[in-house]
Amino acid sequence: MVFQNLLSLLNVGLALRWLEQKVVEAKPVWFWGVMLFLTTAMPAQYIYANVLMSEVLLQTAVVALWLTLEKFLNEPSRSSYFAGTVASAVLCLLIKPVFFPFAVVLLSIGGWLAWQQRRPLLALLGAMPLVVALLWMARNEAQTGYFHFSNIAEINLLHYNVHGVLQATEGIQAADAFVDSTEAAVQQQPTFRQGQQLLRSRSIAKLQQYLGTYIAQHTKGMVNLLLDPGRFDVVYFLGLPEKASTGFLQQVNQGGYSAVLRAVRQLPLALLGGLLLVAAGNLLRLALLLQFTFSRRYALVYRLVVVGLVVYLAVLTGPLGAARFVVPVLPLLLAGAGAGLATIKLRHMKPL
Repeated sequence: MVFQNLLSLLNVGLALRWLEQKVVEAKPVWFWGVMLFLTTAMPAQYIYANVLMSEVLLQTAVVALWLTLEKFLNEPSRSSYFAGTVASAVLCLLIKPVFFPFAVVLLSIGGWLAWQQRRPLLALLGAMPLVVALLWMARNEAQTGYFHFSNIAEINLLHYNVHGVLQATEGIQAADAFVDSTEAAVQQQPTFRQGQQLLRSRSIAKLQQYLGTYIAQHTKGMVNLLLDPGRFDVVYFLGLPEKASTGFLQQVNQGGYSAVLRAVRQLPLALLGGLLLVAAGNLLRLALLLQFTFSRRYALVYRLVVVGLVVYLAVLTGPLGAARFVVPVLPLLLAGAGAGLATIKLRHMKPL
């Protein structure tokens, strides 16, 4: 936990250092006041530095990916930066399967720049994450008979994506019944491969049946990822009494945000006040990130890498969007928000 806390401090420090390089030293008091608020209004950053999970380690790999990719895109002749990006991406995908598709992104970047610069080395480097992923899939096939990267994808597909859609369209009992019947059918298959293929085909068929609802829930999950104050994390980390009968994510899927508004009345006033403060910080951070995204004051490469990684994680997380899953990009959100905040007073900016 000491190691994780040191990594957490390093990640936040690197984000603030990045921001320091984009803003002149003479920053007004209000700037640092807002930054202090945004930094402290991130309970997930402190919670997951103090539990034995992989979130902070993944965050460190993502921060390394962010900084090395940005440097490489600024100086494409420095292949050492791209090697650092590739190594960081490999670490990311081996920690969390959500970064498995990012191997294709780096393959595309490496291939494109290799063709432009006539440097085959970049294509080889860009292919490394995909090679590692394919080797891992081959290892899984040798162990299970099924060529796949991680079966967590199928688990999430059934238990969260499909279950959430059926909650909203057919009700909680129908959702539970579909999950139970699918799991029973999977268990009856003679091989693991056939079971996972059946699970995937039945789940995708259900999502196609309610495609509009799924798209709405996927979009809602992306918003939740950036705004969720983390009630679940705070309650269970602090050991507070749990009064809500179901999680807010489930209530959003069943009754929309109005159901959540009704549910917050069950929270203790102190907890409610703290969560509202964090939610306000999240909303401000998102607004400032949008300010940064569309500000021409910053070079496109800065905006593209920071916002691109945040959007990538939001899209891949989808309906599961919650405070825990935004942890890998919290330093990027902090840096982007600070950069957006700095554009409000242009006289405090230096040319980029």
